[in-house]
Amino acid sequence: MQRKGRLPAYFSRLFGLQVAPFVFLRDPKGNEIEVAIVKRNGRVYFGEGWSFLQVYYGITTAAWITVIFANRHLFLIEVRNMHGEEFTYPENNPP
Repeated sequence: MQRKGRLPAYFSRLFGLQVAPFVFLRDPKGNEIEVAIVKRNGRVYFGEGWSFLQVYYGITTAAWITVIFANRHLFLIEVRNMHGEEFTYPENNPP
């Protein structure tokens, strides 16, 4: 997994200024991972903490991560493997 995750340009244009410097990524079980936000040249990226998702969910090859903007401090996420099957989330045990 890359050290940064780029958010879509359309999202960056509409909501980039609203996103806080640090956000939480919350999965369906309530686990939250804190991630730094990097804003550069009109683009918005998930920075430090983004690559922890790979370790936390045991992503070994590839994964799809659906990200929903809930508010300036929170994104809801869903993690699926490369076959589209949802990962088994840990039982609300935030890192």
